[in-house]
Amino acid sequence: MVVSSVLGVVPAFAVIVLATGLVALGAARVVRALGIADSLDLVVSTAVLTGTQIVVTLLFAGVILRQLNVATVLVSNAALTGAAFYLTRGQRWSLPRPGALLARAGSLARGYPLCATLVVVASLALSWRVVVALTLPPYGFDAVAYHLSTVADWLQLERITPSELNTCCAYYPSDGEVLVAWTGLLGQRQEVLGLVQIPAVAVGALAVAGIARAASLTALAACYAGAIYALTPVVLAQSNTAYVDVTFAAWVLAALYLVLRYLACQGRERWALLAIAGAATGLAVGTKPNGIVFGVALSLPLAVHAYRRRNAGWRKLALAGSLFLVPIVCLGAWWYARAWIVTGNPFYPARVEALGLTLFEGRDYLTAPPPRIARQPTLLQPLVSWLADLDFWNQNTYQQGQRSGGLGPVWSYVGALLVLPFALWAYLRSRTVLAFALLPLALLLLVQPYDWWSRFTIPLAGIGAVAVAWALTAERAPRALRRAFAIAVVVLGVAGAAIVTARVDSALGVTFRSTEVLRMAVRGAPGFGTLYHKPDYVWVERIGRPSRIAIDKSTVRFGSPLAGDRLQHRLYAVPRDGDVEELVRRQRIDYVMTTRGSLLDRAIQDSESPLFRLVPTRGRARVYRIDPRS
Repeated sequence: MVVSSVLGVVPAFAVIVLATGLVALGAARVVRALGIADSLDLVVSTAVLTGTQIVVTLLFAGVILRQLNVATVLVSNAALTGAAFYLTRGQRWSLPRPGALLARAGSLARGYPLCATLVVVASLALSWRVVVALTLPPYGFDAVAYHLSTVADWLQLERITPSELNTCCAYYPSDGEVLVAWTGLLGQRQEVLGLVQIPAVAVGALAVAGIARAASLTALAACYAGAIYALTPVVLAQSNTAYVDVTFAAWVLAALYLVLRYLACQGRERWALLAIAGAATGLAVGTKPNGIVFGVALSLPLAVHAYRRRNAGWRKLALAGSLFLVPIVCLGAWWYARAWIVTGNPFYPARVEALGLTLFEGRDYLTAPPPRIARQPTLLQPLVSWLADLDFWNQNTYQQGQRSGGLGPVWSYVGALLVLPFALWAYLRSRTVLAFALLPLALLLLVQPYDWWSRFTIPLAGIGAVAVAWALTAERAPRALRRAFAIAVVVLGVAGAAIVTARVDSALGVTFRSTEVLRMAVRGAPGFGTLYHKPDYVWVERIGRPSRIAIDKSTVRFGSPLAGDRLQHRLYAVPRDGDVEELVRRQRIDYVMTTRGSLLDRAIQDSESPLFRLVPTRGRARVYRIDPRS
């Protein structure tokens, strides 16, 4: 069954772009009114406030009002954006003319063709991910296993609550899923659910460019750094999926950049930058559990900085602490407080240990490295993983959860080697960057258990990009040497992007060539079960009307594909006690899905109830249609 071509998804995409653009426009006016005039500061701050407004309004609608629907969310955002326009109505601000921008871009391209090449390739590679997102049904193991199941449940319940469809991570921080819910609420299609992380790549790239600039590098170096980061293979591979690692990295890098700008600025602008840095940190804390580590790592140097300035008066110190910490609590920490209150463990269901002590009881959720990496000592495991990208020409492609390599050939060949020399240079020339960017990231990467896994170390690619850009523009190096180095970096960066663009790895056992994706973009792609060779899910593509489906989550791995391509099917989790008949009658269920030979399957067959009619399926799925006459 063919779902739709890209043209069929364009209206939903346009609605999302328009709504998000209006929110961003209001956020930009607020940022400008706060005294932030620098162009890069303005763009990064606007991106953070846009994400903040979307998260806050959806949490308000879904947690406070319990009315997570289009009307409530649009009215809430319209009210905030309207207030922003009203309060800044006297502000004079005009957008730059497209002609002037194109002329300036052309001049820069002629002057710096190698850097321009990286920027153009990064832009094209990111645009391609939009096509992939709008063409293919959502893919990626974690995305369809629990991220999207949670989002589908929220949209159907019209409230944000721990989802019964998410059996592993229902109490994890979920700001990333809230952003995905924004696209699902406005677009009402599965295809748009993978769009969120694409702008996050751009935000991360701009923040990396800003960190380079904060380190007193040239504008050319900043441009190099942002483009190199955007070309990181795992970043591109994951950008069009409903994972949250790229989003997390964007907030981390934005927070680092804005803190650096806070330390460099004066007056009202300084306080505004600190507050927005707090919002970016809060979004990072609310996106992944690793965000707690990052929040602490960034707070430590800020606390030392405040202590050294204690003569400035307690009022200023209290103001600074409030501006930074309040957004963290409101946007991120509340997820952990909720889990702690309900389950007794802020990181439920994971077990938390430190220094040999168990701080919170739970299960061991750590994933073992691939055998080639696991055989090495812990300290060498990241190095072994990075070595996988040295022979990048043997990489078939990269996937969103790349477990060996993934940071790409630029990192493996030069980035990893230049980070320490750059850190030494920062110690001698820019200790602010060392203390407020390099050291917090080092602490984040050292404390979290997946230092070998590229999706968990994406911020490292940002610092590597800055280090490479520093070397590319080193004034003391001979010009010929710099040019040869720049050509090598361009070749490595383009090669990584070409590999990840040429094939799309679904991580579901199927890989598509780019030509196949283009063909499906024009003609339409089959449904999830047919396209990804998952026969257990083909039956749902044949349902002609919106239905209610009960899922045995103890045996059915993926929940979100059962919601349908337009999120039209209502999903329910079968109770743990197995009393499915009571659920069927109470919720007027149309279908029950489990697997062959499961406890639920045997219980239904043993009951010989006329209520359950077996639906012919392939694979391991066992589907029962409910006979309404029984």
